[in-house]
Amino acid sequence: MKRKLLVLAAVSLLNMQAFSMEIVKGRLIEHKEWSTHGNIKGQIKDLTTKEIKLLPKRLTDPIDSSGSGAIYAKAIINNAFMQVIAGVGDNVNIGGTTLVTINNFTIAPQQYQITREVCTALPPVVSPIPNDGSIPITRLCYVFWDYVQLDSNGMLSLIENPSITFSYAQAGIYNVSVGVTITSATLSSPSNYYFNTDDSTTINVVDSGTLPPLPPKKKA
Repeated sequence: MKRKLLVLAAVSLLNMQAFSMEIVKGRLIEHKEWSTHGNIKGQIKDLTTKEIKLLPKRLTDPIDSSGSGAIYAKAIINNAFMQVIAGVGDNVNIGGTTLVTINNFTIAPQQYQITREVCTALPPVVSPIPNDGSIPITRLCYVFWDYVQLDSNGMLSLIENPSITFSYAQAGIYNVSVGVTITSATLSSPSNYYFNTDDSTTINVVDSGTLPPLPPKKKA
């Protein structure tokens, strides 16, 4: 119950502010973004107050990472549980929504690293040209990384829509995912692991000539 109340309080705070990150008694030390592949472009979209109110319940009911009531995270991918269809060579937008809440219940300042990744993988898991195993699977990601400090009784709330734009050169079914990892931010010992959560689905890339027709536009 305490966990649920803290998460709802964090979402309510973001409802009022409509910012992607809100820190009470603390500060953002550094923000970085990078791509593991040159052809991936990443972006983060802040949610409006209306969009936050429409978030699915499974996003605002995150998993307790430590059992201490201090750290929660959740990620859901857009179009989860349904297969997206795109054409070969087309720019495809892949993304989701991530939620993080952190409460520092200790008497001393604490630092954290918060990493969000939007990823796809090559080659496709299903393809007209079967992979005999000789082609290694390459995970292609765009990474959003924040380094933050929370003072005693400080709180962080983060909710946003990270996404990537990517084009596939070959028809097939590809894995895509959105994930969040929270670690201790003592940069000299990054192995002090807290929590990871992700969500995944697939995208079906077909030859452009076989794309289904767009539905007719509704009359005004």
